[in-house]
Amino acid sequence: MSLELAVAEVLEKVAGYIEATESEKNAAVEAERERLITAIREKVSASTGLDISEDVVSKLSAADPEVLETIEKLAESSDSEILGEPSSRNGANVPLSIDEQVKLAEDNLVTFSIGS
Repeated sequence: MSLELAVAEVLEKVAGYIEATESEKNAAVEAERERLITAIREKVSASTGLDISEDVVSKLSAADPEVLETIEKLAESSDSEILGEPSSRNGANVPLSIDEQVKLAEDNLVTFSIGS
């Protein structure tokens, strides 16, 4: 009977160790999840000026950490990019009416035809 008690005691200690290890692991994963969600909220708020709703936060809380890391990277790189340069045309020289556009086209054709 003492052997059975000893085995039971060892099993209880193993179960306690596993439970403690799992709870530490879960706490670390949850802390990382909260850190990522906070970072996403701050970056989205900074770039759009809007706060993320609690509904979206609850959906983010259910997401995998890899998904949260990807969203954080996307939110981080959401700075706007310059897609072009300002026009070199001065507004005063741009033809506005159809007659002005036709005259400009004719002038350009004549200039192109005579080569000067």
